[in-house]
Amino acid sequence: QLEYNIDAINEIIAKRLPIPVHDFAFDPGFIRSFDVNKPSAEVHELRGGVASGSILTGQGNKSSFVR
Repeated sequence: QLEYNIDAINEIIAKRLPIPVHDFAFDPGFIRSFDVNKPSAEVHELRGGVASGSILTGQGNKSSFVR
C-alpha cells in the first residue's frame, strides 16, 4: 500500500525466482474446490461451491472434458 521497496521486490521476483518447467506431455492436473457452505447449513441456505485452480502439468483445449 505504501509502495516501499517495490523496486527491490520486483528485482527479486524477476531475477531470483526460478521459472517452472512446463511439461505438456502429461494429462492436465489442476483443479481444487472450495465449499462455500457453512457447516450444518440448512437446505435452503446452501449456496453451492467454487472450483478453481492452476494447470500444473499438461495442457487443455476447447474439447477437453473437465469433471
